[in-house]
Amino acid sequence: MNTVEVVTRCRCLPESSKEFMAAVKQFLGPTREEGGCISYEVLQDIQDPQNVVFHEKWKGMEGVNEHITSAHFAVFMDTALRLLEPVAGDAPFAVTIASPFNPQSPPEGSEVIVATMCRSLPGKSGDVCGEAPEVILNPSSEEPGCSLYQLYQGIEDQDSFLLYEVWKGFSAIQEHMGTKHFAQFMEKAPELFIPFDDGQLFSVHICTPYTG
Repeated sequence: MNTVEVVTRCRCLPESSKEFMAAVKQFLGPTREEGGCISYEVLQDIQDPQNVVFHEKWKGMEGVNEHITSAHFAVFMDTALRLLEPVAGDAPFAVTIASPFNPQSPPEGSEVIVATMCRSLPGKSGDVCGEAPEVILNPSSEEPGCSLYQLYQGIEDQDSFLLYEVWKGFSAIQEHMGTKHFAQFMEKAPELFIPFDDGQLFSVHICTPYTG
């Protein structure tokens, strides 16, 4: 089975976050019951809850295609389209296919989207949310090569985090990794995050826009 991982970003219109999140919660149940769904997580920006990310895993593109043609998807989209701002041209969703980062084949192009997943240690999610803006989010956002740098927290599993980054090419990412604030964050990370099964604290994915 080829697993397809999808990361989708959107932004609520002002005063629409509560209505949108209510629609999301109704949408989650039937989506997770789909035969092609492995997991489906929704996260909100810790600094601006109008920003929302969907992190999805599917049993191949067949699972994705069945999902986007389902009745509950159509109902959700009818609501979402009136509650969201454009984030990708005129589109309300920036939909990407996420693949694990391969250091032997760095991404090309003038824009690189990165989704980094991590999990806080038990009882440490509040510390992550409290320290991240000063330690890594705000200084990273100010780098000349950074277009977007946002940390999202799971709406159900608050130990689950996703860092959504947009960079002006891979060279900007390399420069970011050489900064003092990145080094300080990485030094602090073992106190905040639990390793995945492979022993790594972070699961880094490169995201490619989904074209349908």
